Amino acid sequence: MPCEETKLTPLHICCRNVMPDEVIIAVACTNPAAIALQDEDGDTPLHSACRYGASNAVLRTLIEQGYRMSEYGLKDEMVFSKADFCDGDFPIHSVISHDASEEAVELLLNAYPQGILACNSHSQTPLHVACEYARYDLVDVIVHSHAAIDNVIHLLAAQNEFGENPVLLLWKRYLCACSHEKEDSFQILQCLHTLLNAPYRVNEKENRCHVSNIGYSSEDAYQLLLICIELGESIVPIEFVSFLIKDHEEIIYYTDNKGCMPLHIAAIKQNESSSSYSYVNQPFQEVHKVDENEGDVNESPILGFDQKYMDKKIFVLSTGQKPDTFLQQRYPQAQSDLMSYQILNILLSFPVVASIPDKEGHIPLHLAILSGMPWGVTLSNIFKAYPEGVNMLPKKIGMSPFMMAASVTHTSQKMQHLTTIYELLKCNPNMIKSYPEVVNQVSE
Repeated sequence: MPCEETKLTPLHICCRNVMPDEVIIAVACTNPAAIALQDEDGDTPLHSACRYGASNAVLRTLIEQGYRMSEYGLKDEMVFSKADFCDGDFPIHSVISHDASEEAVELLLNAYPQGILACNSHSQTPLHVACEYARYDLVDVIVHSHAAIDNVIHLLAAQNEFGENPVLLLWKRYLCACSHEKEDSFQILQCLHTLLNAPYRVNEKENRCHVSNIGYSSEDAYQLLLICIELGESIVPIEFVSFLIKDHEEIIYYTDNKGCMPLHIAAIKQNESSSSYSYVNQPFQEVHKVDENEGDVNESPILGFDQKYMDKKIFVLSTGQKPDTFLQQRYPQAQSDLMSYQILNILLSFPVVASIPDKEGHIPLHLAILSGMPWGVTLSNIFKAYPEGVNMLPKKIGMSPFMMAASVTHTSQKMQHLTTIYELLKCNPNMIKSYPEVVNQVSE
């Protein structure tokens, strides 16, 4: 009989105090109906077992008892779908947030597959909880579970109470890890790779998930596109980038506070570590300041940590070490992928953007040159998208693209650098003859 004062059953007490397995199992079998009862906090014995680290043998027994609820006139799923009174956590949320093993999470997901999309009072799915509690080992378990086969797109689109889907939440944690030099940065990158590739894995029926069904808003799609540009192709599947742009073409024309569109940002991003030009090497973090005396300061919806800046249309790209630099140190085989520039070439499918300057008068061709991008396929493609760009001189610098390339210092790949200079000069040989006159026009 449950205690009237505390609403605890003997089974609750056994699970809370982590009694020996044989004791808990014996109590559970003695009164199977107790598995569906809730204590003063709304916890069922299954919640308590998950919170206090009961063994997998105990969890299996409680799950088996949960399947017997129909014998007592209750639905079997009642045991797995009851939420506590504090955070609205289902047992699956509790097991993830309390250091459970991967096998324990698999037991709960297999017992109640619908729970993979269950939301607590904070609108968190189990995947959100795994990301929030840095249970990166469980992200892979959840995404590749049987329960996720037909629900991957819903998992990627689900938003918590702060409007964060799991990808944005992981990105925020990655920026935190970089700024505090934490060791879990690489784990987070692996999780991002897992999430972004999940829609494209083949399920048991040999059918691919339909990523086009993800209901991202334009703002979410824009933020995700910027994340994809920053992470590079070792982490992000090209199909995902194509989907974002195909589903929301308008995000190609979104600008940040520097007037940079995604193509500009991709041009800055590529090969920037090889350039000594100060414009490119500055962290891409300029945002509008908010005076602390003018009322409440809103936190950035993406970062959410120690930010006294706010602009809803600005996405802060990088803090600390770059993902591609980090990957090249810890994951050398990724280097060839990082240099493929496929994301940038996808953005060039809208060539008109190549002709639009940012607030300082730089078109993507200028930024790509200043970032040290070799001529190759990509820089030549940027040129082909807007050939007239070789004649444009940004007011701040007053140099032609040819002179920009010649002024950028390279410590490696000198032959590629010389090729870039030569090709740009070949595109506009008259620039040398008229250069003094052009400089005078710019200065005026």
